Amino acid sequence: MIMKRWIVVLVVIALLAGFVQADRGITPTPETQGIVTTTLISADGRFLSNTDLSISTTDDPKGINGIPPLRTLPSLTDFASFSDFIEWFIFEWDWDIDVSDGLVLQGQYNGAAVYNAVYTEDTVSNGQGVFDYTKILDVDTSEKVMTQSNIEATKILTYDGGNSGRVFSEEGISIGSSGSADPLARIGLGLLTPAPDPRAPSGRSMCRFAGLVPSVLPAFCNSADARSSIDMRQAQVTTASSSRFIIPNADTPVLLSHDIRVIDSVGTASAGMDVMAMEGRSMEDFLRGTFSLNGQTIFDAWLGISSDDLYQTTSFSESTRVDGTITIFDKSMVYESGMRR
Repeated sequence: MIMKRWIVVLVVIALLAGFVQADRGITPTPETQGIVTTTLISADGRFLSNTDLSISTTDDPKGINGIPPLRTLPSLTDFASFSDFIEWFIFEWDWDIDVSDGLVLQGQYNGAAVYNAVYTEDTVSNGQGVFDYTKILDVDTSEKVMTQSNIEATKILTYDGGNSGRVFSEEGISIGSSGSADPLARIGLGLLTPAPDPRAPSGRSMCRFAGLVPSVLPAFCNSADARSSIDMRQAQVTTASSSRFIIPNADTPVLLSHDIRVIDSVGTASAGMDVMAMEGRSMEDFLRGTFSLNGQTIFDAWLGISSDDLYQTTSFSESTRVDGTITIFDKSMVYESGMRR
């Protein structure tokens, strides 16, 4: 009876402590997809090209349909009965049990992350014109490391519309992500023996000797998008877009980039980027409770509660536009975010 009271008290402290909501990327699903398209056109006339791509992925145990909200610690009012609470505590935590030297249990309640990536491109000519158009799109939902991307697109366009023809082209790439602290809570329980100390490194880094990846991956909510557009009578335009967010571990940062280069053209060109980042910290509060009888440890417990509080915000916006006879317009935009950079 005393043991049950200790367990309930420790868990109630975790549930009543209060939680609010760093870009860490996400691991791939077991089955991955690859999409590659190549388009090459050389013609005198009109043309239209359209690309729409979106990828949504999560490691929340409830899947995409469970988003939002992300996985969080529930409050006691979320349980219809005490048996529901016990079922959540037993079956939704990751447990490691050892009975070699007394009864030892070590458990962890994990957080979750969700990523949404979008790429779009629309190019259309208005009236007759002579044009060359090359477009390569490569999409891969497997894990990517440095120098690799999940989405990669390049476009080369030359166009001469004479006195009346014009070409319009818009292109954009974005990543939106959010995640709760991971793990949200950890507990170590010991019966007739000291409890295991849950304050251990996460092992989320490829290099176990570096010691730079914290035991708690902080909460985050970040978004970045980059875009460009042209409206031209004569055009020589090259663009390149890429994004990486499905990664093997915390050694590889999330990346988004978009470049545009315009030379010897007549018309309008613009490009810009917006970033909003909200970050937590790798903070965890630990509680310890021990019950002894006649100098003998009967029950020992560690409880760690992770912080989902907001500790940093970064907001960025930039846009550039040029109108007229363009000798050169060259703009490169890169967003990088991760536990290691």
